[in-house]
Amino acid sequence: MPEDSAISRTIVGILHAVRCDVPIDITLLKNMHNATGNSLLQRSMKPRPPVNNADNVLCSHMWQVNEVLNKMKVKLIPIWDFEKPENLRKDKEGNDEEVRDLVGFSVVNDVVDRGFVEHQIENLIKNDQKQGKQNSKEHHEVFEEIQNEIDRMKLSGLIVPDDTERSMNHFLKQIILGFIVTRAIELKDQGNFWKDDDPLQAWTTLRDIYLFLHETFGLKVPDESNKDGDHDPRFHNPTEGGRGSKGYLKKFITQNLVKHKYLEINKGAEIRDDHINENGNEEDGRCQVMWGIRAINEYSIMDILDGFTYMIMEDGNPAWKKNEVFDSCVRSFLEKQNEIKGVIERDDVTTVLDNWGDRELFRVPMITDPNRRKEKKKKKKSKKSKKNDTVIESEEEDTEIEDIEE
Repeated sequence: MPEDSAISRTIVGILHAVRCDVPIDITLLKNMHNATGNSLLQRSMKPRPPVNNADNVLCSHMWQVNEVLNKMKVKLIPIWDFEKPENLRKDKEGNDEEVRDLVGFSVVNDVVDRGFVEHQIENLIKNDQKQGKQNSKEHHEVFEEIQNEIDRMKLSGLIVPDDTERSMNHFLKQIILGFIVTRAIELKDQGNFWKDDDPLQAWTTLRDIYLFLHETFGLKVPDESNKDGDHDPRFHNPTEGGRGSKGYLKKFITQNLVKHKYLEINKGAEIRDDHINENGNEEDGRCQVMWGIRAINEYSIMDILDGFTYMIMEDGNPAWKKNEVFDSCVRSFLEKQNEIKGVIERDDVTTVLDNWGDRELFRVPMITDPNRRKEKKKKKKSKKSKKNDTVIESEEEDTEIEDIEE
């Protein structure tokens, strides 16, 4: 651990928060240093930078914390808020300045993170292709290194072995996030569930989510006869940890996911889904549910949909994913996600973590429309006649690629 006690305190607090599944926001970071006498650091812990461009104590502190975590193959990912009118202000010289608030941090485990592992394996494959070998010593070394890092994560509490309850909760969270977007696109022409000019505001109702979870997975969710929902043993076993109370799924969705900013729920005066749902509790039909800012920063909608289609459906690439309208909507949602994730790289936006570093954006697959694929010029084929050793050339027209003027 570093000699600076403040940095050590923050690192221990972050690791404990990950272990206990507590959201890491500015309030939590500030509370880590209560009664320590470090008032300068505590005062600097605010979501937006000071107007006078004074030395940013918070940025320097979190940069050092992240540097130590990086040695453990763990890194902090800043979570930025939506663009809002109040983000415009005047700087100390009176000029217009756009700022973006820091919501908190996500903790990414590079060892078990898909991108890290894929990069390691991809390098091995490339080397094997060049050298014409398989199952080399390098394979075993890489896998051994990954396993050793995973073991260290378990010892430090970053990975909790056999934590069935947390795994099921993460699984349910991603199911709900995927459903919100696909349902909004499905209802695109039946209301304002989907907005072409603001895809991140895609929404459906709480009743719609409950009905989907019950009809598709048989979960014990709230309905018209039971506003809290019955006990569901798949998500909380009454013999383990004393979590056998009713209404656990409702609390997880409406309280836990909202508290962690994975979901945003707005209750209105009118029932919003009478034209699509007859069953369920009408009160839940008043609640508008959309992605929260933490989900937008952490989860790629494309990865969620790919994961569930390959895992649940017989066809990993079903026809509905190839639909032109659906594909366009999903891409626009993903591009808006990247706009928020990449705000720290914009020169025209000021944040409390300036010079934090590049932000890895979500992968946006290439467009698979055959009309937009790049055409390659065909080469002339040559055949050698076995009878007289003459060369016969078969002429093929070269496909011209027109340059489009901007």
